[in-house]
Amino acid sequence: MSQVDRIAELVKFWNDEIRAGREYKKKYAQPERWEEFKNYYRGEWKEKDEIPVNKTFSFGRTMIPRTYFRAPAVSVLPTHPRYVWHARIVEAIDNYLIRELVLKKTLKRSILDAFYAGVGPIKLGYDSQYGYLPEKGILKSGESVTQTSEKQESAKIEYRSNIKPGMPWATAISPLDIITPWGYREPEELPWTCHEYLRPLKDVREDAKYIPETRKKVTGGYTRDADDPRRDEISDYRSSNSHLCLLKEIRDGKHKRILVMCGDQLLLEAEDVLQVEGLPYEFTIFNDDPDHFWGVSDIKVIEAQQLELNQIRTQAMKHRRIAMLKILYRKGAIKEDHLKKILSEDIEALEVDDQDVGMAQVVTQLQNHIPPDLWKEAQEVLNDFRETIGFSRNEAGEFRQGTPPSAHEVVAVGQASEIRTDERRDVMADVLTNIVRKWNQYIFKFWDKERVSQIVGPDGAQYWMKYTGKELEGEYNLSIDPDAGMPITRAVRAQLAEKTFLALRMDPYTDPIKLREQYIRAQSFMDPSISVLVPNPEALQMQRQGQFLGGGANGAGTPEAGGPDGRQSKSFGSPTKPLTVQEAMRGGG
Repeated sequence: MSQVDRIAELVKFWNDEIRAGREYKKKYAQPERWEEFKNYYRGEWKEKDEIPVNKTFSFGRTMIPRTYFRAPAVSVLPTHPRYVWHARIVEAIDNYLIRELVLKKTLKRSILDAFYAGVGPIKLGYDSQYGYLPEKGILKSGESVTQTSEKQESAKIEYRSNIKPGMPWATAISPLDIITPWGYREPEELPWTCHEYLRPLKDVREDAKYIPETRKKVTGGYTRDADDPRRDEISDYRSSNSHLCLLKEIRDGKHKRILVMCGDQLLLEAEDVLQVEGLPYEFTIFNDDPDHFWGVSDIKVIEAQQLELNQIRTQAMKHRRIAMLKILYRKGAIKEDHLKKILSEDIEALEVDDQDVGMAQVVTQLQNHIPPDLWKEAQEVLNDFRETIGFSRNEAGEFRQGTPPSAHEVVAVGQASEIRTDERRDVMADVLTNIVRKWNQYIFKFWDKERVSQIVGPDGAQYWMKYTGKELEGEYNLSIDPDAGMPITRAVRAQLAEKTFLALRMDPYTDPIKLREQYIRAQSFMDPSISVLVPNPEALQMQRQGQFLGGGANGAGTPEAGGPDGRQSKSFGSPTKPLTVQEAMRGGG
């Protein structure tokens, strides 16, 4: 078989597989309804004359901050004694990457996707947004070849700011853009995934990792399938989509390959170096379907209650409007100026003639009211909401009306400890752990040049360490506490600093200067003038140079005074002369 025939057969095979996967999603995930669910969240309703009570939005905005991690961080534990120092370095790297690559925003977006679609896909990668080929390397300017134009090195063809050259990354992608094979239930058993996305035709033709002969043939103008709700979506600044290409990026787990197709053209076929511990994807699924991969949407489950609540509020609005003052009177029984006073908003006194004393017989007021059962029905619907979604009134930040809050309710409002909420946060902890675990594998594999990081060693001192990814390679236990996502305010931080100061001020192994600094920094937001308690930098530096660990006014802890070990309080190594892992293990510094 010729190469041309092989490629044609390969493209046909994958187009058939993708078509079947799209039918699987259409049948069991109902993506055609996702746009409607998103409109509920946006506050856009089919019935324009309804008065909505947008619980879809309020429950979504309650769930996201209750579920994601406000300050995501991982603890890395060694699986063998020889990995103690390695684990410290890996932990410092991981927590730096979590902050630097804006992983918190990715998790929040994934939670929102799972809320309306049942699945929140997160795509992982390294160096390049559209596939990494190690042989392309890094340019002298620091940019990856796959992020810059082949024709002009300074021109970018990738634009995401959280995807950096030589760094791992993770980003949430739309559930509409992900396709999985028919009949699989668990994300871990998927043999392949397909990610569809639009790229400008000019960028595709200048991407050096694509096959030169093929990318020159691509003409753009490819549209989405007829059942895709975004079929007619085009960029605002274009009059047509002829300048856009719809690409299909396939991660083939069976053969460990990556393929990129545009229509019937094969743009890329290569080894997928990012397939470590499975495909480079993670999926946020809060409500597993018993039989299928696509999870159950929260909005789909509460849709009936949302529409019913809108109808109840609309009926109450109509009753309120018709309950305005309405009277019937016999023609000529009320003078025109009296009628104006009756309908006036001001307090009026009306003088009547003797012949008008029988006015009650000729004037009748219509008695209208708002049925009290509407309020009761609305409360029943809200109870159904809370029971279905798993959020109590307390977790929404409100107390029960009618009676003073109990101590238990106060605790519930402050801590939000319902089991179903913790389960969702536990799901996000697993997702975060899996992302970082795969990031570590990328680091071990691709960080072949020496790097430097500052860590806190097993002895509590600070060290500057130099390392390569190969030196750090090993098995580690990653731990994330779901409760670690609770917000830490400045007041809480000040209290923790005070407790630390009181607990360690008499400890001979603690540097008293740094301890005071930490305490004063934490307290300074209440009174900035407290910073004057710290001496000027020159005096502080001189004091530090002569200060030994545990040293105080009586000289306790110094070598002359026979302290515990006479070890000097300092950071071992330096940015200009960091330690290697082997030196640290030998006690260097």
